[in-house]
Amino acid sequence: MGLIYAGEAGSLWTDGPSLILMQSWFPSQRVYFAVNTPAWSLSCELAFYIAFPFLLPIIGRIPVPRLWSAAGLVVVGVFLVPVIALGLPDQVAYWFVWIFPGVRALEFVLGMLLARIVRAGLWIRIGLLLPTALAVAGYLAAAHVPRGFGFVAATVVPYAMLIAAVASADLANRPTPWRSAPLVLLGELSFAFYLLHQIVIRGVDQALGDRIWSSTAGLAITGVMLLASVAASWLLHKGVERPMSRMLSGRPGKRLQLATAIKHPRSGQRQVNVPATGQG
Repeated sequence: MGLIYAGEAGSLWTDGPSLILMQSWFPSQRVYFAVNTPAWSLSCELAFYIAFPFLLPIIGRIPVPRLWSAAGLVVVGVFLVPVIALGLPDQVAYWFVWIFPGVRALEFVLGMLLARIVRAGLWIRIGLLLPTALAVAGYLAAAHVPRGFGFVAATVVPYAMLIAAVASADLANRPTPWRSAPLVLLGELSFAFYLLHQIVIRGVDQALGDRIWSSTAGLAITGVMLLASVAASWLLHKGVERPMSRMLSGRPGKRLQLATAIKHPRSGQRQVNVPATGQG
């Protein structure tokens, strides 16, 4: 069976899983990169959202003194993934390390553990400079380590540190560069940008044809692609993402229930009031 979209023919067997966000469960590039390549991550996120209600009570039962140990075990698991992948064929190894929702869920669990660590007031006071520097270093190092480790393992600790440090600063209402209006706006647009940028790049490339451009022309075309991607992202964010977020979030009281879901009175942890926002 065939499908027609964007003026091109596709196969139901390769493109069909993308329609129900199941493409990342198939170890075939023709499936998990079908329709819109970056959308493979939506397949992972859907799996995480479904798993969240089941993971939440498990994470919530971990005693506060053991949260750091649990986070360390998850990090070890992230580093073991590319080791396991060494015994797999190259294409399957790539899928297993980078695409497979079951493996990428380790980072999701790590985020849940860090959320508890931050909310319990256990995050170490290291400021933002060191985590930011480590995040940049990890990003640059990812291109120079063995391929399997460069996908996730090289950056998981620096990125986790940066996210937790910024979250801790936000909860303490300490000013950070990340709270500036331009960066907040770009952060809000980032998900839509991620989903749309490749569509824009391919559209501009097809419109201009297969040509060799000078450096100046190439930079100009890249700038046009960037501006078009940001503009399209703004439209998608304002016209779809925000309305859907408001519809799914419900009343502010319901959003606060999720923010305070992980609460253990007997653990002695410090409680933090998290204000409700309009974002999902």
